[in-house]
Amino acid sequence: QTYLALKYGIPLSENYIAPNGQVLKAVEQSDFNYRIAGLGKNDLFGLNQKQATSSNTDIFLALGLQTIECTNALNPGQLDDNTYLIWSDDNQPLQFQQRQVLEVPSLERLWEMGVTGDLSEQPTELQIDQNGFELGEEEVLYLVVYEDENRQQKRYHKAHTVTEAGIAVFKNIIWDSDQSGKDYFSFAVGQSLIPNIAAELPQCANSQNGQLQLGAIGGQPPYRFQLNTAGGATIGNWELDDQMDAPTIELAVGTYQLLLTDQSGAQYAETFFFQASDAPMVD
Repeated sequence: QTYLALKYGIPLSENYIAPNGQVLKAVEQSDFNYRIAGLGKNDLFGLNQKQATSSNTDIFLALGLQTIECTNALNPGQLDDNTYLIWSDDNQPLQFQQRQVLEVPSLERLWEMGVTGDLSEQPTELQIDQNGFELGEEEVLYLVVYEDENRQQKRYHKAHTVTEAGIAVFKNIIWDSDQSGKDYFSFAVGQSLIPNIAAELPQCANSQNGQLQLGAIGGQPPYRFQLNTAGGATIGNWELDDQMDAPTIELAVGTYQLLLTDQSGAQYAETFFFQASDAPMVD
């Protein structure tokens, strides 16, 4: 059953099992049981699946080693024996919503990527039909990879190309770089230049300020950041050539404006309220 499910993209309602009895995906103990598909190689199975998509889907999403070709046999990727990459989603709506401070709207739906074996140096290509999303004229789709289910430690990837048919192509995507065995991913919509901000929220109880680590995706570096108060007074200016040198700013609770500009003159501006993590939730 596991062999057929991976070869033909037919989701199982039972656990995915390797020939040695190893559980590749625990369907019976997971919330991510929808539209399961995967890549894998196992010599005992006679399995060498290098690209796949689920046969049960409400939107086209495919993944392949290195690239996606017309057929599996033409795919040049090579997997080690007993290596698998299996993905599925939580069946949430394909609607965008705002998540965190200075974060572009991401889909409610979240995908889980389970990894068996070492794929930390295996580039993959992901394709998705973006015709199913409501994108503005100047908006683009981003692949967002998270290290955990709570959508923390995110990495944005801008589409390499978009075909005439509206298929967004993301290249050189690496999975499970932290060797945890799992990644999670979703999609976000934004301008061609967006902030990539890591936020640590302030706390009311001990009067502790929060922090923002500045970063950017898309556009052309160097990036220039300007942070203003709600009244328009400039708090500071920063220039960023490399994400490794991203500056960290300490901020109290309050309303601020962030301005981001790249070398070509493209701009992103947002006014945001920096809320305390332990503040009461109100309408």
